[in-house]
Amino acid sequence: MDPYEIKIKNYLKMGEILQGWARNADTVPQTVGDFRDQVPSNVAELAEEFASEDPLKIFNAPDQKVVSIMLPHPDDLDLPPPSPYTLPDFYDEAYDATLVTPSEEEHNFRSKRIADYALRKCV
Repeated sequence: MDPYEIKIKNYLKMGEILQGWARNADTVPQTVGDFRDQVPSNVAELAEEFASEDPLKIFNAPDQKVVSIMLPHPDDLDLPPPSPYTLPDFYDEAYDATLVTPSEEEHNFRSKRIADYALRKCV
């Protein structure tokens, strides 16, 4: 597991947890330990490299009247796109098909995905 990755095991439950945090700022975890306390390991998990006291940074999307763009971290851009570049299982379930990006399109698909996620706020 990538040491900086949050591995999502149950997208539905994780989405419900995130919506709860968005609706009630008092429940948003402030540390990795808080995250682990609130998110069962069968829903999502952080790599063991993170200590419980490590800070956790969660962003709320700004008001809809504010133009906002969330840029990827520059270090992430230096990593090659995963190969094969697959989408999470919930896409396969929704479209009743296995969606896999052809290897010759992985770089372009990644760029398109960054554009979509950065500009549409992905919510």
